[in-house]
Amino acid sequence: TAGGTTTPLYADNEAELLAKLTDAIKQSISGTLTFTTPVVVQEASKNEYIYQSTFKYEKNKQWEGHLKKYKINNGLLGDKVWDAAEKLNDKNATSRNIWTAGLSTSSTNNFTTTYRDELKRLLFPNASPTDDEVDDLINFVRGVDTYDEDGDNNTTESRHKLSDIYHSELSVVGPVEGSIEPGIANNSQKTDAYYRSVNNYKNFKEGNSCGGSCQSRKEVILAGSNGGMLHAFDTSDGDELWGYIPPNLLGKLSTMISSKTDATNAIYGVDGSPIVKDIYYDDTPDNSIDDPVWKTIVLTGLGAGGYGYFALDITDINSPKHLFAIENDPFKKVVKHWFVLQALSSLKEMQKVFAKISSMHHTLQTLNLPSNKKWKK
Repeated sequence: TAGGTTTPLYADNEAELLAKLTDAIKQSISGTLTFTTPVVVQEASKNEYIYQSTFKYEKNKQWEGHLKKYKINNGLLGDKVWDAAEKLNDKNATSRNIWTAGLSTSSTNNFTTTYRDELKRLLFPNASPTDDEVDDLINFVRGVDTYDEDGDNNTTESRHKLSDIYHSELSVVGPVEGSIEPGIANNSQKTDAYYRSVNNYKNFKEGNSCGGSCQSRKEVILAGSNGGMLHAFDTSDGDELWGYIPPNLLGKLSTMISSKTDATNAIYGVDGSPIVKDIYYDDTPDNSIDDPVWKTIVLTGLGAGGYGYFALDITDINSPKHLFAIENDPFKKVVKHWFVLQALSSLKEMQKVFAKISSMHHTLQTLNLPSNKKWKK
């Protein structure tokens, strides 16, 4: 046809049709491409570096993503320092820290076959898979070629682990370094710096609440990939610290499974951009005491991956904590939410965190959560 379609698309249900349409649309693009803005960082040593994500279209496979760090020499692109995808491919799938929320354990490596029984209903919300089918999906997401994408009849070997970073902008997070100098302008009391200066930000900045000194917190680069994860990579060597799968994406991962042999369906996952802010809020709302503290929070939308957001506490970058996730289902008119009871025990508390972050970032749209809608955990 004029559009290049040579065969019709068939599907047994809405989810399968959406997965096939997504792949068909993505197939209109080929080659090694990027849609994210490069991030240029000037480090303490005055050496400048640039981070760039690229991806390569793969038919009937997950798209191959790359995240590279380059040196900048006199304004020109210099040598490659590392490629996070290459580092990840050198790491055994069992050695990765991949985690999600809503399970009986909150460790940073709970997305494993050990928790198959808990993950089964979350990964396959509309099906009754066998234990082997659940294990295959878990291991595939971790980086094992369980669906034999390369067609070599080996379903236990490693595959390319980093999926495409499509629309997700990169975000570098390092030591706590927000300014507390409001300046002398007439509106200085309306600045972030003034707010920090009168709310003990100096103590946070010079303290040890970041899993160690906040002034020497490990620098990482955050990136959302269409493998369904928000990744944290160490900027010094490109090593993946952890990959977080938000609970509002778990049910979509099974749409990667294709009815074709030696194939998978590419999906949209964490396709939105992570926004990182230090915010001052009461993280223990149930103790009847107004005792706000400073925390470093990342809020990320799913973008083309779905109608939802999620937030993590990354104050200690080596020990991130899930705060909340929300999903608005425009078809069933249901809003689902996942809270951490100790930190956000109510919708009201979640809205406070969301409002604090959105007020500091002009591109983040305000989220209205109507009280007349159905809510589901």
